[in-house]
Amino acid sequence: MDLLAAHTLVVEQPWSAGKILLRTRYHADVYDKRDGHLATVGERSTSRLARPVRLTHLSGNTPFKLTVNRPDGVTLLTVDKGISVLRPRIRVSGMDGHELGSIERDDRKSYPITDRTGATIGAFDFPSGRFTAADGTEVATMEHRVIARRAGRRVGRIVLHVHPNASGPLRVLVIATVLALDVVRGNGTALDNAILWN
Repeated sequence: MDLLAAHTLVVEQPWSAGKILLRTRYHADVYDKRDGHLATVGERSTSRLARPVRLTHLSGNTPFKLTVNRPDGVTLLTVDKGISVLRPRIRVSGMDGHELGSIERDDRKSYPITDRTGATIGAFDFPSGRFTAADGTEVATMEHRVIARRAGRRVGRIVLHVHPNASGPLRVLVIATVLALDVVRGNGTALDNAILWN
């Protein structure tokens, strides 16, 4: 099953005490509904200056450059956020490096989704977990994070259900939003942010 074609994605992050207390790099694994491993989300490197900040409530203000890689190492997507304070823009690029669009943060609840020209093509409402197209049609729903277990280890698990009517850049940006949810929401890698803001 291909990551961008799957209708159900299970996104998991390590959730043991050590992993979240000392976490300075973003990491997630993505599975299909049959537990097939589809991709890994991670950072190639983190600057020395950013590492101590990543352990604080300011973690979400630091820059992030995430890559979404298939199990064979091929990069499917890049998710990029610069240093931010108020309303960050998270840019998403495809395999060829061309920007597909971005996710912005209006507030802790509302996230407009725009194409590469800046035109609004959808939105994410965090409290309800609903993704909608520009015309208000629902294109995906997200189940909020729960603590679960995989291979005997605690993980934070989010499930995304992508509807068949989600297509093109909007589909990819919906998926990228959930793969990089803590970056999109401004939580970063900090323990207190992840727990307080889910």
